Amino acid sequence: MYRGLREFIELIDRLNALRRIEGAEARFEIGGITEVAAGRPDGPALLFDAIGGFPRGFRIFTNAVTSPQRAALALGLDPALRPLDALKAWME
Repeated sequence: MYRGLREFIELIDRLNALRRIEGAEARFEIGGITEVAAGRPDGPALLFDAIGGFPRGFRIFTNAVTSPQRAALALGLDPALRPLDALKAWME
């Protein structure tokens, strides 16, 4: 289990399910990139940094739970569980 968002992001990164994007423009690019990634079956979670017009360190994290693996992780379940098994474990 994780204790906060930073730790959750770190766990997703360890699963090789995180993509870091630097220099995206906040008004148009972040939303578009997020939508494209969310529509892909293997779309990663996204961590935007160095966002135009904002100080470095102001980050945006998207698509945190758009895969069964990351949804299970967010619920404190084993991310290796098959989606149906994760649902059953969550219901218990």
